[in-house]
Amino acid sequence: MLQRVKYKMDIKYINRANANIEIEHPPAEEILNFLYYNPFGAKAILPLAKHKFITEWYGEIMDSSSSIDRIQPFIDSFNIDMSEAIKKVNEFKSFNDFFYRRLKSDARKISHGLISPGDGKILAFQNVSQVKCFYVKGRKFTLREFLNDDGLAEKYNNASMIILRLAPHDYHRYHFPFKGIPSKSKKIEGTYYSVSPIALKSHFTKVFHENKKEICTLTTEK
Repeated sequence: MLQRVKYKMDIKYINRANANIEIEHPPAEEILNFLYYNPFGAKAILPLAKHKFITEWYGEIMDSSSSIDRIQPFIDSFNIDMSEAIKKVNEFKSFNDFFYRRLKSDARKISHGLISPGDGKILAFQNVSQVKCFYVKGRKFTLREFLNDDGLAEKYNNASMIILRLAPHDYHRYHFPFKGIPSKSKKIEGTYYSVSPIALKSHFTKVFHENKKEICTLTTEK
């Protein structure tokens, strides 16, 4: 008999706007628990779910006009401030049109100190060498495997590292935090593991080493 495993997770984070400690509840918690912690889900379903065709199939559904009915319940569930968006709710053509919505130019003020390139939860390391000490479950994190490039791994061996995780209800666009010239993006093919904290708890190295990635370097005056 397969044992039902359920992993309950409350993610605590500091809201930098008010310095309060808040709690995030991951969306689709039941499904992710089944995929990553149920023996049947982990062995039979997850190997399929991490492939590109599943992501593309679901993406097509969210691109269709029939997905519009999902928008308002999603907004209500996560208390999303739609006054920041350029479009009104009834102007979106699909759920994905809403998902990567544009915001008004004054919706994100740039302040001083650490400037994030996007919405989300930030985990920062002063030196990337600290990461392999921080994540000790399973395989050790290495910059070489993450970047899949010996030259870049050597160049950034002692660089600072910021991990920015966007939750489904976050603003899904990102911006360069400095003026500069971006390089052409280099694609690294891979799988499609979830980046939810539920998945990261047991599959951190798989997500960061094996997931599909794109690398872009930014040349700045400094």
